Amino acid sequence: MKDERLLKRLVDKPLNRNETELFVDRGEELSALEKILKYYAFGIFGLCGRTGSGKTTLLNMLTEETQKIVRISIIYRDNSDAILYNLLYSLAEHFLKDDSKEIQKISQNVKEWLFEEVSIVRGFSLGLSMMASADLKSSKARAPRFNVFKAHDYLQKMLDAAKKHYGKVSLLIDELDKEKKEDVIKILDSLKLELQQEDVLTIVTLPQSIYKEYIHDRLRMNGFGNLENIIKDVVFIRDLENHHVKEMLIKRFSESLDWFEDLSILDMLADFSDGNPRDAIWIAQKVVLENISKNQLTVKDAIQSIQKISKELIRTISLTDLQTKALKILRGLTGSREQFLIKLVENSFARTTAYSIFDKFLEIGFIVPKESGFKFSGKLSFVEEL
Repeated sequence: MKDERLLKRLVDKPLNRNETELFVDRGEELSALEKILKYYAFGIFGLCGRTGSGKTTLLNMLTEETQKIVRISIIYRDNSDAILYNLLYSLAEHFLKDDSKEIQKISQNVKEWLFEEVSIVRGFSLGLSMMASADLKSSKARAPRFNVFKAHDYLQKMLDAAKKHYGKVSLLIDELDKEKKEDVIKILDSLKLELQQEDVLTIVTLPQSIYKEYIHDRLRMNGFGNLENIIKDVVFIRDLENHHVKEMLIKRFSESLDWFEDLSILDMLADFSDGNPRDAIWIAQKVVLENISKNQLTVKDAIQSIQKISKELIRTISLTDLQTKALKILRGLTGSREQFLIKLVENSFARTTAYSIFDKFLEIGFIVPKESGFKFSGKLSFVEEL
């Protein structure tokens, strides 16, 4: 393959507003987020979806219209204190570039306080890059004092100054979806006093597991859950359909489509992805790299590359003879949980064993949950020798 620039189009990174030509089938979710920014005066809103589904890309696509938007990536997440300090530091860094002298002054005070307050010790770090710019008077590491009351006070002061200047402030907080569900709820609960105030609107990325719990809390009768006391609403990013994954890959391969013997290869890559954009880009990278020296990518070559990767996946997981047999039986199946169980029972599996195998496959990703039921993972579609 002569045009190695193609690999640059397969870099797994969130899209920005200058790359809208690569944006595929997220219009409904983007519209929902835009309406939240436009019509809600305050509140914490969640953005849920599988890892790699495009949450950061959606946040990047949001634009400022009637309010100030502050984008925050929570990088240091050792504990709730680290997240609070990271949030403060990110806000201070952003507002130091502001045209309001009052906001700049408060932000400078916050940064100086953080540098004085926080030291790197075992079990806690806000990062060497942050501390490197601090003018610490002592070379010895001091235990962090975690003055959370002062931190909350500074957070309120910065938000008050921003509201006074802009009228409405929207915080887009990314990376919390990497945390455990229970930890995220505790973090948001500890911040709700500042984040649930008039003219402060927050959209935060959340673990996918929170969505089902949130919906359950909302719909059940005669009671309420903790989530709805914190989160006003949740936007859920659904998995892409295979034809949308193929459309995404066509856009990525747009300058090199003639390298493919047949575009059905893109259908194979889409099936492998199980509707996840990141998985689609990853398998595309692997297939391209393995065949990059060839003048053309044939269907046979693509299948061999995918098979090799799928076999590696299976080898990393220890399966019993019964589980291996079940893989062969369930391959290609889409349907309800009961349909999966019936398929196994019809092939001489005891029902209790069928339940156990289904739950195991669901846990390790061999069975993928979908809006209408479940799907046997496309990552195993091309493995003939199980």
